[in-house]
Amino acid sequence: MDGSTTHAAEESVPGRAPTTTGHPGPVLQTCVLLTVTALTYALVSVGAGRTSVLSTREWFVWRFAASLGVGLAWLMALRSVRDLRPAARRVGTRLTGRDRLGYALVTAVLVLGVFLFLYNAGQMDRTWQIAHMEGRLAGVVLAVGVTGVPWVYLLLTTSATLGRWEPHHRLAGLLESWDVLVRCLTVFAVLVVISLVPTGALRALWLAQRGDTDRLADQFPASDVLLYGAFFTVVLAAITLPVVAAWRTEARRLVAHVYPVTTVEDLTDDWDKGRKRLEEVLHLDKGILRNPLTAFTVFTPLLTSVLAGFVPGLAAS
Repeated sequence: MDGSTTHAAEESVPGRAPTTTGHPGPVLQTCVLLTVTALTYALVSVGAGRTSVLSTREWFVWRFAASLGVGLAWLMALRSVRDLRPAARRVGTRLTGRDRLGYALVTAVLVLGVFLFLYNAGQMDRTWQIAHMEGRLAGVVLAVGVTGVPWVYLLLTTSATLGRWEPHHRLAGLLESWDVLVRCLTVFAVLVVISLVPTGALRALWLAQRGDTDRLADQFPASDVLLYGAFFTVVLAAITLPVVAAWRTEARRLVAHVYPVTTVEDLTDDWDKGRKRLEEVLHLDKGILRNPLTAFTVFTPLLTSVLAGFVPGLAAS
């Protein structure tokens, strides 16, 4: 397979583009964002009881940040339905019913584990003066987390089907899988940002409650926000690195198949140019740790948590 054949294979990749079959109109998107945000704001506000903290700016900031985060998460889910439906169908045809059920169970366990961790972490030695605050926090986490369930399932099934293509569809399959991985991992990073930003506002709200300021600060230190970021960093690294590594392994197998090295005479200028071109198309020209996708998904939680930790200080200034 020479350079022209590689080019022809690339042109057959319009199979990737069909994953984008049109987004909902801007009016519908705006309506969804405003409706979900307003509904969430109303739900987290109702039945809060009577306490002085309800009249503070921190109470408004947290409700607004949490509600906007839920609205953005569901808007992102709406925008992605049409994008991912074709890819999900193609992945599904390569898996048996038992495989799909197994990955669905794994997805449920992963999402439930993250939810329980976040919920229990938010209850550590903290008694809110706001009525039913624990339920409000659980509802917000659940509303954001449920939007990531289809993406986790699609990521797992896509990584499981790597290499299960017809020989003449390997390049198109790899490029399509890469597009799916990029979308999934980008969504995870955005969901993490949506989850961490309100955490800084939540700490500011906790400190605004009536009581001993030092005791309140000890019960919800700024380091907790950083720990949330570290937790998400570990989760995203555990998801990102193995999947990207598996994809790169399949991509290198294709490169070795198309441009094998059997004798020294094979190492011609055309062979070198063709191999480098194919490696560039398959994003193999950069190491896994230097890949922007890896850096983005792994370091986004840490950077966001550091910024979110400054929210209380900014609010007080």
